[in-house]
Amino acid sequence: MMGIYEITKDDVMSVYAGQAGKCMCGCKGKHTYNSDYVAAASKDRGYEVTQDEVNDAVVLRTLHMVKAYEEDCEVDGNIVSVDVGRKTYVLYLVGSIEAKVSA
Repeated sequence: MMGIYEITKDDVMSVYAGQAGKCMCGCKGKHTYNSDYVAAASKDRGYEVTQDEVNDAVVLRTLHMVKAYEEDCEVDGNIVSVDVGRKTYVLYLVGSIEAKVSA
């Protein structure tokens, strides 16, 4: 098992950044997808991920933010999240988190 600090972009299907304590459907933040997993993410959510939702730089920036606050992260299944100030940052990993992260 690896720690959160060992997660790479290759492990992340999508990310979310939005207001802390609010719904994470996308109305108070934004979901962004890894270009490597557009087909899988489209299948997972049930409709097509469009190019305006894909941005590897945002995926990496969110990944680095989560890693910077590793000690405050919450892990649930394939989801790693952390609140930083008034924002919530979330990593949606490919596969089960238990195989990738030890909390």
